[in-house]
Amino acid sequence: MDSVPEINKRKIFILGNWAFSIIEKVQIDLFWNSGSFQEMEPDIVANYLKYINTQANAVYLRGSMRGKEIASKKWSHGVLKQTKLEDYKKGLINFKLHNISPALWPIRKRSDISDSFWERI
Repeated sequence: MDSVPEINKRKIFILGNWAFSIIEKVQIDLFWNSGSFQEMEPDIVANYLKYINTQANAVYLRGSMRGKEIASKKWSHGVLKQTKLEDYKKGLINFKLHNISPALWPIRKRSDISDSFWERI
């Protein structure tokens, strides 16, 4: 896709990172990210959030707000710098954190993973 179709009501678009910039031209009802931002460093997440900050009406994030484990060295499991709740707040300056709570899973809540809902201010 090079652009989002003109008639986009009641549609869900799933975009790869290479196509993220096409949302600059459309208004988004809800941006949803589940589990991938925690796998990235703060500067990468900030790049995505700059689009979301201007185009989305609401944001849902599921992930660790304490950050993923630190890698022992480059190219090892983990991240070089953790993305934490403070990073989301910096990147979503046009939003208020409306609710954050432990994520619900089929058999229990997980305190290390949060569901958060952000609303445009």
